[in-house]
Amino acid sequence: MNKTLIVFLGVLFLFGCSSTERTPEEIAAAAKARNQCVKEAPMGSIRRVSRCRSEAQVRAEREAAQEAMRNRTTITGGGSAESQ
Repeated sequence: MNKTLIVFLGVLFLFGCSSTERTPEEIAAAAKARNQCVKEAPMGSIRRVSRCRSEAQVRAEREAAQEAMRNRTTITGGGSAESQ
């Protein structure tokens, strides 16, 4: 019983000490590199994580999204065959 309690508290301590928070040095380095950092929760998760991207990555993602919107085909819906 005592061993399991000690092991449990040890594991709890290890998980409690591990942190995903960014240090001030990491934040300064990201600002210097002109990265854009956003805290967001991935789909299906409650836990928020920090996601950093360079300006080039942001620009490329934006252009890819715009290109995807341009390539979308319009779907006409509803109506009867007589209205065509």
